[in-house]
Amino acid sequence: MGFNVQATELETEHRLGPFGLATVKPYSMTRRSVDGSALMKVYLGIDPEGRRLREVETVGLAAIRGLSVPAVLATGQGRAGSWTVFRMLPGTLVR
Repeated sequence: MGFNVQATELETEHRLGPFGLATVKPYSMTRRSVDGSALMKVYLGIDPEGRRLREVETVGLAAIRGLSVPAVLATGQGRAGSWTVFRMLPGTLVR
């Protein structure tokens, strides 16, 4: 599934969420969807929009090269800032 750069946060929350409580780090805030299928990442601090664009591009290039990376489901800017929603990959949650 391709990503929708025109998606709003509200549309994304409705389509891919709802998203649970946030985990906050110095340069990002992440929230998992309650069904565990997606992860919303909001970029904080230094150049959030540039970081969002570079990360989306990097994930796309890695997928083209056959690496196992999470699909970008949606990306954009909104009231929370610059954000991307990734499909969760199977694995073990490390806390």
